[in-house]
Order: sequence, then structure tokens, then C-alpha cells
Amino acid sequence: MRRRADARGRLVVSEDFGSSRVGSRRNLGRAPPYHIKLRKRPMTAAYRLPIVSIIVTNYNYGRFLPQALNAVRQQTYPHLECIVVDDCSTDCSHEALDTAVREWPELIVIRQQTNGGQSASCLAGLARASGQYIVFLDADDLITEEFVAAHLAAHFCLRTPVGMTCCDCFTLRDERLICSTSRYLAGHFASRPADPTLVHRGGFDLLREAGFEPPEIDFEALRLIPWNENRWPWSSMSAMMFRRDALDLVTGAKGFVQLRVGTDCFLAWAVNRLTGSVIMELPMMIYRIHGSNSFAARASLNHMRPGHAGLVFDYRADQILLDHLIENFRYFHAILDNAEHLRGLCELVDQSAANGEKDRPTLSDLLSGHFDEIVGALGHAEAALWLKKSKGAHGAFGFLGVLPPRVELEIAKFLCSIGSTRGDEVWNRAIRRLS
Repeated sequence: MRRRADARGRLVVSEDFGSSRVGSRRNLGRAPPYHIKLRKRPMTAAYRLPIVSIIVTNYNYGRFLPQALNAVRQQTYPHLECIVVDDCSTDCSHEALDTAVREWPELIVIRQQTNGGQSASCLAGLARASGQYIVFLDADDLITEEFVAAHLAAHFCLRTPVGMTCCDCFTLRDERLICSTSRYLAGHFASRPADPTLVHRGGFDLLREAGFEPPEIDFEALRLIPWNENRWPWSSMSAMMFRRDALDLVTGAKGFVQLRVGTDCFLAWAVNRLTGSVIMELPMMIYRIHGSNSFAARASLNHMRPGHAGLVFDYRADQILLDHLIENFRYFHAILDNAEHLRGLCELVDQSAANGEKDRPTLSDLLSGHFDEIVGALGHAEAALWLKKSKGAHGAFGFLGVLPPRVELEIAKFLCSIGSTRGDEVWNRAIRRLS
């Protein structure tokens, strides 16, 4: 418990949720020495540090909101903006926000006109945000004072430019700490060896030259999560920091705004599928368990299932992402490494989505429904190969009967050129349809 006086001389009492020093809970050894020393150079306007936008989403959490905003104000990183999105709360949230604005004039408050759910609130805050990095903080959660600084230091020092970092978390029940790790993140962290090539020291030097001293981080406390991971390896959305340009790739998905809950599932899975992510064995977020959230019904213990339908959200997230990839096939084909990467990504999310929802369009059905988009990106020959490899409800090439006859003729020519036994059959069917 700490007691201090604020700027107006009033006594402020706050809980200590851990040391401000950021590092691994274990002494994992020193990082290898770096033999290249960067030459000092003056910082110019072109090298100004990024703005981090913290978007606090609130619905009837007025009793927790002042603590969440106070945690944001105590961040050691100076270039912040805070945006609160209130989703038509009916409790004391309005009074809490009015008080917060009087004490913090820079605070941006968005009051939704209709209750749209978590995803709609995130999108409203994102539309107002000016930061290059984004944090979505639930109003009932807290962050430690070096949360932003440590995440940003990790992003700057990674050799692999991922779209998201996620730290570990404390758990709070009845306003008392009960544990200091998320078993999902901890399990993945323990199963992956440290990679000494994951980081470099140049990012630290850049932050220092810009006038900000980053916190000490044990870089052996970082693990890369690859794009094709199929088990949830993170803690919660309040523990994540996203690159804005990574969010821009996925937040335009048509089904995203309809997600009233499960927003973290979509954003985490979608960004990781496209860019990968990094987890940090550093508990810098405080997850509060109470009667209104999904984990309140279960103990946070090993071998215990969480008290929510997390897998359903995961499957739904992959279905929304798959639709988004296919509908914007030409765009993603242009920006991803190669066509095989995109096809592997589509097949991966299709398989995941199929595990949770049996009566849904197959990958082949989706591809054939957007055939013009795919042909525009790959050409007829490659598009035919894609569809051949993606067997749908009609089997291989069963989709051809629903394509325009002239497109079917082009595919038939390609099949004949590669010696496929189906070439003549497809050609004759296309001719009959034209006649």
C-alpha cells in the first residue's frame, strides 16, 4: 500500500501490484554480447517516437473505470493518448467519465448512441485514434506503469516485425492478487526454446537517442508465435499491443463489427495468422475476475476449463478471417510473400473454422464464389490448380458447373495442356452450356 499526495495536496492511496522493474521471473542468463556499436546521431523530427493510443472500452464498469484511467495516466512512456468508448452504460459510468474529463482534459470520450458490443466500441475508438500502436484496455482491467514502455521496447528490438505483442498477466479476485501468470501463455512459453536471433540492441539505442530510457527487459523472456499456430497462446486482449498497420489489414472484415463478444479472439488470431506475434513472460497486466466476466464461474487453476465458450469464438474468428481473405484475394495475394503462403493460410483457417461449424461453406465453395477475383490475381491456370487442391462439398472440380461457361472453357484448355483426364469432360460440358 502506498500513500502519496497529488498535485492538489490530497492524499492518494494505491495498491502496489509489483515492482516497476520489468524482467523475467527467472534468471535466464545474459544475452549474447553485441560487437557492433551504433554511431551516435542527432535526433531529428523524422525520428520522433510513436504515439501509443490506449482505447478503453467500457460497458457498465463505472466502478472500475477510475482505476483503469489512473493506470493509464501513470505510464512511464510519455507519448500517449487515451480514448474511452462508452457503449451506452446504464450505471455510474457517465458520472465517472465527467469527473475524469475534469481532472484530465486531454482525455477523449466517445459515447456510443446505440449499444453495439465490444467490436463496435473498438472500431469507434480506432477511428478516432492517431497512434501507430494500439492497446485495447477493458475498463475492468489494469496495467502496470511500464506496460506501454516494455511493449514498445520489444517491438523496436525484434528482428521479426510482428503485428502484435502480448505480455503475461496477474489475476485479481476480490481485489486481491491470486496468481501471476496466464496458464495459456505460460504453457506455450515453457514449450518453446529461447531464440537468441529474435532481438537486436539497435532498437534500445534508437529509443534512448529519442530521449526515452526504455525499461530493462530480459530478452530471453520473449517467444515468437508463428503464423500457423493452432492453440491459443496469449493471455487476454488487455495484455496486447498491436501495430496499427496490422490492425488495418483485418478490422475491415465484414463480420467483425457484428462480434459483440470474442473481439480479442478475432483480432489476435487474424493478426497472428498474417504477421505472427510475440509473447512476453512479463506480467504487466492485471486481469480482474468478478461476477460480470467470463472467468468468474471457474477457478483459475491447472486442468480447469475456463468458464466461457472460447473455442466457439476461435472458430468464428477464423471463419470471418477466411471470408475476408477470399473477398479481398487480389489484395492479399499482392502483399503476402507468395501464393502458396496465401493458400496455406486459407486452408489453415478453413480447417479451424470447420471444427466449430459443420454447416458452412467450404473453402472450395468460397473460392469458386469469388473466382473472378482469384483469376485476376493468379490467372486461369493457377486459379484452376488452387481450386483443384481445395476439394469442397462437390469434390475436386465439382465447382466448375457453377462458373461462367467461357471461364470453364479456359480451365478446360489448361487441364488438357497438363494432361488431366478431366480436360475433355470439362470442355464438353462447357460447350453444351454455351449451346
